[in-house]
Amino acid sequence: MSTSEKLLDEALQLPRAERSRLIAALVASLDDAADDVDATDEWASEIASRVARVRAGSAGIDAAEVHAQIRTALRSR
Repeated sequence: MSTSEKLLDEALQLPRAERSRLIAALVASLDDAADDVDATDEWASEIASRVARVRAGSAGIDAAEVHAQIRTALRSR
């Protein structure tokens, strides 16, 4: 059994709250600030592009149509 498998087996024996803290710490360890900067720049560009399409009237369907589709979907639940 590998070290990671042993750790997983031990972690699964922890109480829920401790497993939750462990998960949060592991996920946080995967975050890379450099990736966040790149993603922020990409999202800023995407947002600017979407705003330009909305202002130009070429964003696709209008809000009223979106709302109608949502209402229809919710009614069919």
